[in-house]
Amino acid sequence: MTALAAEFFTLDEVNRLKIIQDVIDRRLTTQMAAHRLGISDRQCRRLLARYREDGPLGMTSRRRGKSSNNQLPQGLAAYALNIIRERYNDFGPTLACEKLSEVHGVHLSKETVRKLMTQASLWVPRKQRAPKIQQPRYRRACAGELIQIDGCDHHWFENRGPGGVPMVTARGRASGDAFYAVTAIELARQLPCPCVEFSGHHLSYAMEPVVFANELHQILVSLIK
Repeated sequence: MTALAAEFFTLDEVNRLKIIQDVIDRRLTTQMAAHRLGISDRQCRRLLARYREDGPLGMTSRRRGKSSNNQLPQGLAAYALNIIRERYNDFGPTLACEKLSEVHGVHLSKETVRKLMTQASLWVPRKQRAPKIQQPRYRRACAGELIQIDGCDHHWFENRGPGGVPMVTARGRASGDAFYAVTAIELARQLPCPCVEFSGHHLSYAMEPVVFANELHQILVSLIK
């Protein structure tokens, strides 16, 4: 499609047409028009000559309807997608782009790979992902009613002693009252969570809470019968 065959204008082209028309009507100079359009005075004179030659349709882009200069070679996109589907189906665009370049000699930008994977439903952009719904935790009536539990399975004593799972509870973010204990790794792995044994130690230390909460395993256990 050539400029003369264009049937519509973009907003930028409409604005360009109005400014060039003001130059024709001697309400603006070419320098003032070039400043408003963000182009040089020489380019503005070219647009003025095109307007006098082709009329309003001369203000449309002459690249309209032509293929892009940055267009991928024929079959390269399909070839890259086949490789990604077969070998890198669970990779992100950045890592898949690196593997295509290092292993297969296919050199594409990561944004091109991202676009291809998105069109092939192999990648979902973050803005299009469903939002994660967090469980609301409402403020309790008094301190100590909700106890937060956390721990870490690790050989803290190396080879100098038995392994253990340090556990800690806190009555609230602003509270400095905390309780610590160590559960044996062998026992902790047999239980659904080290919190099971740890809860008994805590009950003997502090007043009886209403709810135990563990963020890692999404455990929210109510002690109210």
